Amino acid sequence: MKHTPGPWVAEKSRNFDGWCVQKKPDDITIANVIGYPKEVEANAYLIATAPELLGACKDVLKALTSYKISEYSRSLLKQVIAKAEGEIK
Repeated sequence: MKHTPGPWVAEKSRNFDGWCVQKKPDDITIANVIGYPKEVEANAYLIATAPELLGACKDVLKALTSYKISEYSRSLLKQVIAKAEGEIK
């Protein structure tokens, strides 16, 4: 499964009371974020970092394979990456 490539940005919505996450520079809407007012902005920023977080996890996993890092840490990263790529629901 492939996701929409970044960069994604979070910004206050002009169309509803909440935030949205968009792919730039195309202005493709990735997510409309609504909910508890104190958390909406933070949730939008977290969603917007998803492509970068996934890339960082993959880079860290590659680096960990060259060192004697616990199998638990490697397994946890593998699970997070698989979930992000839709392999684990």
